[in-house]
Amino acid sequence: MRIIIDRILSGLEKTMQTLTAVLIGLLTLFVSWEAFARFVLHSGQFWSQEASLIAMSWIGLIGAAGAVWFGGHISLTLIVDRLPALGKRILRAFSDLVVAAFSFVLFLTGLTLVDATMDGTWSSIPIPIGYTNMIVPVTAAVMCLFSTVRFLRRILGLDDASAGEEG
Repeated sequence: MRIIIDRILSGLEKTMQTLTAVLIGLLTLFVSWEAFARFVLHSGQFWSQEASLIAMSWIGLIGAAGAVWFGGHISLTLIVDRLPALGKRILRAFSDLVVAAFSFVLFLTGLTLVDATMDGTWSSIPIPIGYTNMIVPVTAAVMCLFSTVRFLRRILGLDDASAGEEG
């Protein structure tokens, strides 16, 4: 069962990694087009500016969710490194629990954000802003899932956290 869960969650993280790479490529194209249009064609392309903003926010949120699975976020380990193994496991489990709680709150507020912005549209992209904001509750749910699994693994002593994390 554990192997199946690892494969599913690692596959989800890999999909998010691929989506992030595609979005970075699109962001590069959008910004390049904006610069070309502005300085060569002497024409502002507002759609590319809005598309860049959407892509950048999606990149940040998807990347943040993926980093939860592999423990890739910045952390201060000065105290944790000095603790015995059990103390490290307890403190890291507590950290995972805090991330899960924060992610759950972010999920709920993300749903509120989507609902509040569904009636508005982007000025040059004819889609509701709420659709582009759906990334907030989606990535928050993934962060909550990843950090909850990490927490359970730590307290059950199955491993340190995720399949990809060191120490």
